[in-house]
Amino acid sequence: MLILLMISAFIPFLGTVVPFFVIWRNHKNHTLHKIILLISIVIILFSLYSSYIIINDTLFMPGTTTVQKIK
Repeated sequence: MLILLMISAFIPFLGTVVPFFVIWRNHKNHTLHKIILLISIVIILFSLYSSYIIINDTLFMPGTTTVQKIK
């Protein structure tokens, strides 16, 4: 479960969905139940922020490129 969470943190859009699956499959009898829950919440927040940055840069504020003539 922890490995799946860590991998999903590197892919922002996937990282917003996978932690919900991990939370759903996590049972209270696991030894790391609370740690998995905490890491899932942190990864959801991190992935939402990363997704916001990607969408903002791509759609709303694209970079400007200027071309200058060389004499």
